[in-house]
Amino acid sequence: MHVVGTLKITYDAEVDAAYIYLSPVDERHAVRASLRQPFVWSGPGSDMILDVEDGRKVHGIEILGASACLPEGLLELLRTPE
Repeated sequence: MHVVGTLKITYDAEVDAAYIYLSPVDERHAVRASLRQPFVWSGPGSDMILDVEDGRKVHGIEILGASACLPEGLLELLRTPE
């Protein structure tokens, strides 16, 4: 996991998926539902999954097909070991 500014972000290059943590990791156990929605700002095959609690509080965002929509410089940073 890398900290970029105040955000914690992980990236798995094998599956080309990134996760942006919007709440502390210890709060994520309370996440009860996922809302899947197309990631409209990228090319074909990229999706965004919002981790939401009771349809109100967003805990994080998973980006599938991350290399199609995240800056290469950020992906390079996330590929390097901490």
